[in-house]
Formats: sequence, structure tokens, C-alpha cells
Amino acid sequence: MSERFDRAVLTARRCGRLPLLLRAVIAVAVVGAILATALPAWDVPDIYLLIALVAGAVGVVVPDAGGAVFCSAGVIVAWATGSTGGVGPAVVITAVCLLVVHVATALAAAMPVTARGDLRLAARWARPTAVLAIATVAAAGLAAALDRWSPPGSLLLVLAALAVLAAGTWWLTTSGSR
Repeated sequence: MSERFDRAVLTARRCGRLPLLLRAVIAVAVVGAILATALPAWDVPDIYLLIALVAGAVGVVVPDAGGAVFCSAGVIVAWATGSTGGVGPAVVITAVCLLVVHVATALAAAMPVTARGDLRLAARWARPTAVLAIATVAAAGLAAALDRWSPPGSLLLVLAALAVLAAGTWWLTTSGSR
């Protein structure tokens, strides 16, 4: 028993800060997505959230195993089958949490847990993630506002506004990476 404990302590000491930080971010984002889906008064089937929780735990421990994909799928199916429709704060929080899960998992999957990565690497990913999160919130706000307003031809207005938002997001996320 002592030998196993000593081996676990030695492995923990070899872990890099950045991979552990990324795994902590994945864990917090997974919990946020699950809670944002479970807490509203939606009729969400518990099995989808349980699948998301187990897959999210796999995604934290082994980010390149695809657990985050199944976690995201479980949350999306739970939302699709249980939500009341419309864009509300719970949908936006779920979307932003799934975005963070996606980006943090992509970066964590590229490095082993014992990697010594510079924190500037995570900062390089933070700008596009923040821009995409702001764009997600803006698109949700736009969709909610146009849903309440409903002018004639509002579908064309929504498509035009989302195209401008997508172009701005693309420009902001790619302009500083060179």
C-alpha cells in the first residue's frame, strides 16, 4: 500500500502546472454546463446528465480520449429534450461552458499531464475563447431581442446580423495570432 502511495505522490510531483490548470478548467466548465442544464425548471431526463457527468470525468482525466465530446453530446441532448424553448440565461451559460470545455480539452489533449508548458500558451488561447464567448452572448441577446420584436422579414435581419457577428468574430480571433 505504501509503495502505491509513494508512486502516486511521485507522479503528482511530476505533473506540470499548465496541464493541471487545463484539467481544472475542464472540470469547472463541465460542472457549469451540467448545472446550467439541470437547475432550470426544464424536464431534463437524468440519464443524459449522468452520461455527461461520467464522460466529463473521463474528459478531465484523459482529455484526448473523447470524453468531452460525449459530455457535450449528453448536455446538448438533455437540453434539446428538456428545455422549454427560447434563448435564456441557462442556454447561454451552457453554451459558454461547452465552448470552454472544447477549447481547454483541445489544448490539454495536445500535452501529457507531465508536460512543462508555459502559461503564455494558455493566454494565447484565451483571446479567441473570450471573443467567441462574447459573440455567443451577443448572438443569444440578438436572437432574444428579435424574438420579442418580430418585425416583417426578421429572419433576414437575424441572418444578416449573425453574418456580421460571425465576420467580426473571425476577424478578432485571427488578426492577433500572426
